[in-house]
Amino acid sequence: MRCMNKKYLLCVSILIASAIRLYAADVVVANDAASMPRTFVFDKINYKISRYSNIDKNITIQCDIDGDGRAETIVGLQAAAEQSNGQEQSLRSFLVVGKTLGGKLVLHDVIPGNDYFEKLELKDMDGDSLPEIVFWQAAGDHYTSLDIYKYRKGSIRRIFHDGSSCSVRIEGYGYPYKIKVGREKWDEQEWCHAQGTERYETYVWNGKAFAYHERLSTSTLIGEEAAANKYAQEMAERMNEPKGFIVVDHQKTGR
Repeated sequence: MRCMNKKYLLCVSILIASAIRLYAADVVVANDAASMPRTFVFDKINYKISRYSNIDKNITIQCDIDGDGRAETIVGLQAAAEQSNGQEQSLRSFLVVGKTLGGKLVLHDVIPGNDYFEKLELKDMDGDSLPEIVFWQAAGDHYTSLDIYKYRKGSIRRIFHDGSSCSVRIEGYGYPYKIKVGREKWDEQEWCHAQGTERYETYVWNGKAFAYHERLSTSTLIGEEAAANKYAQEMAERMNEPKGFIVVDHQKTGR
């Protein structure tokens, strides 16, 4: 019986490893000059990638993410806006999707994110056997932003957005995933971010969208905007500064 169990486990391990290799073979990381844009225009502003742009994190992935048999080029990067005098100013993260044709990247979509680019992943987040683009960004005060995009038939659509100063994470080793968004514990007078939180909103795919799941959550549904305004209010009260901070969803504003 033990031998049979060992053989069974060995066969399962080989099948899993083969599946991982097959998927990995379809994903090519290609951080070269041909696949990474050096300059581009967004919202009538010139952006460029330079040594000041934290380029070590910039990444290019080539993978067929819409199932049409042709690989898309997906780029996560951080770029600096260029002033008229050639000097660089504020940094910003971007998600770029296009095709590499004749060794040159042809841009289809340029999507802005938060200040700093953190990570780019491909995961099947909705169970349709095709990967979605998972775009991680950061901002000041240990803030994490998460955007998930579906790319199908040449068009891109965002299916999830949230952010928090208390961490954001994706749990699971495959579909179905759980998205956990941490929320502050302002009702505890001595609480601070360094102490962490056990209060998490949990979101799961319901067949149409990522929806808040009350039973799996340890926080009531607060949402990013309300949490950000509460954060600003608490900081203003503690530091005697003017109140009134509204979180900016960069995709909605285009800024």
